Amino acid sequence: MNDILFISLSLLTCSFALTSREFRILSENTHGSITNGAFTIEEDIDEYEVEIYRISITGYPQHDTADCYMSQLECCRTNVEAVATPDSMTIYKNVEMTDNLYCTPLGTVGMSTGGTNFYNHLEAECANVNIMVDGTFDECNGHTGNNIYHFHRAPNPDCVGGTTTGAHIIGVSLDGFAIYNSAKYKGVTQELDECGGFAPDGDASKYRYVAEYGSGDDQGTDFVVPCFRAVPYENA
Repeated sequence: MNDILFISLSLLTCSFALTSREFRILSENTHGSITNGAFTIEEDIDEYEVEIYRISITGYPQHDTADCYMSQLECCRTNVEAVATPDSMTIYKNVEMTDNLYCTPLGTVGMSTGGTNFYNHLEAECANVNIMVDGTFDECNGHTGNNIYHFHRAPNPDCVGGTTTGAHIIGVSLDGFAIYNSAKYKGVTQELDECGGFAPDGDASKYRYVAEYGSGDDQGTDFVVPCFRAVPYENA
C-alpha cells in the first residue's frame, strides 16, 4: 500500500469507524445490498490486541458489465472481461479520526458491497477520471483494468443497491468509515466536507462518506473517497 500523504494538523479524536448498527447491517446483510457472498466482514483482534474488522470481497461484479471500454485512443481497451480477483483489507474497529485530510493512494480506497474495489480519482499518474473520454465507464459507472473491475466514481444505484430505500451503505473505506449512497440524513441533505463526508448530528463517532450518483456537475462524476479523514490500518 502506498504511503498516505498528511495534509494538515489537528487533535486526534477517538471514535468508532463503523457504528455497531453499520456493522450489523453489513454482517447480517439487512439492507440486501450484498449478493452471492460478494462482501463479508468479521470482527477480530490483531497480534497487538487491537480490535479490528477484516473485510473480504470476491472481486467480481454482481451486475452486467460492458464489452468495450474506450481509451484515449478511441479504441477498446484490452483485458476488459472482468474476472474474479479476491481481495481483502483490515480496518480499525476504533479509529483515530482527526480534522486532518490525507491523500488517497493510487488504487484501492475502499470496497463495495457489490464485491469490487473502489479506486481513487486517478486512472494513472495525473489522469483524472472525470476528464476521460466518453465510453470509458459502463452504465454502472465502473470499468475494468487488467481484468479487475472497479469504481473510481459514485456507482449507479441500480448496480450497487439494496432492498432498502433511501440512504444505505454501499461500501467501506480503507480508513474505516462506511460509504453511503446519499447525503440525506433524517430527510435533510447534508453539507459534505472536502473528503465527501459528514458527521450525523455533529457526532464524529458516526462519520460517514457519501458517494452519490449524479450529484456532480455531470452524471456520476463524484469521486468515491477523494481524501481520508483518518490513517488506514495498513499505514498506521
